Amino acid sequence: MLPEIVKYQDIAIPVLTFLMGFFASRFTLSKAERLTHENAQFALSKQMAESQNQAYTRLMQALTKYVGDKDRPPLIDDFFAISGPAQDYLFQQKMVADAILSNKIDAQSRDATFIPKLTETADKVIPTAYATLKKIADKHGLPYPAEFERANYQSIFDAVEKFGRLGPFAPPETEARHTSAEN
Repeated sequence: MLPEIVKYQDIAIPVLTFLMGFFASRFTLSKAERLTHENAQFALSKQMAESQNQAYTRLMQALTKYVGDKDRPPLIDDFFAISGPAQDYLFQQKMVADAILSNKIDAQSRDATFIPKLTETADKVIPTAYATLKKIADKHGLPYPAEFERANYQSIFDAVEKFGRLGPFAPPETEARHTSAEN
């Protein structure tokens, strides 16, 4: 009986060692693989930051032009000049938030670059965009149901709540924000 156990031991140890090594390599990354993964995350972060900045610049240019022309009433063209860049910027912000929530962006970029901008978007940009477009639409009798729906921007709020330093986020009232901005 003893010789049979020794025989199985000679086979079992190499087989178990092979299986453990195989599974360990599947669940861990080598140093080169980790570096490649980190570089890919950084490249995506850089690309998203550039797209985010371009969309933000277009939106701010449209809003600045609208606010700077106080000598005339809002035109229908103002509505379209603001709504397009606003929609593009908010879509870009949702894409950034989705990438953050799925761990596609490195932690340093997430915390230092994207979360502050997402917080600003949730706190200021969304209410301001809704209020401005509603004001222009009302002046021209356009049917624009400018009501904030959190579900439309859920990933932005989820990212801010999960990675922001403020905890659960409660957006300000759009009308209250708009009224205080006019005073």
